[in-house]
Amino acid sequence: GGCANSTGEGGLLTAYGSASVSADDLAFDATGLIPGQPVLLFVGNNAVNDGFGIQFGDGLRCAGGGVRRLGVRFCDSDGSATWAAGLGASGGWAAKVVCPPANTAHRTTSAAPNTVAIP
Repeated sequence: GGCANSTGEGGLLTAYGSASVSADDLAFDATGLIPGQPVLLFVGNNAVNDGFGIQFGDGLRCAGGGVRRLGVRFCDSDGSATWAAGLGASGGWAAKVVCPPANTAHRTTSAAPNTVAIP
């Protein structure tokens, strides 16, 4: 998981779907977060501090460059949040996001006190 939060554990962000912008089927699940608290998912086109991140709120921000917010969610009673497929249709991919080699997009979620790791 990511940086420890008050649950004693760190969060985890899991992606589902394809890397195809035209398919617009990419979705995300965040787990291990603090129930009832907000969490922000955003994407950037480079890794901050060689992927080690920098201090950001109660955790680390690992995505940088051309950052695009993909939405804020409030965690459910299990400490989970979901961003469904269709982020492109809602404007999430409207800005060109240039991915580094191997088509690796750098994603992170953050909003103190919820920060998650991206495996």
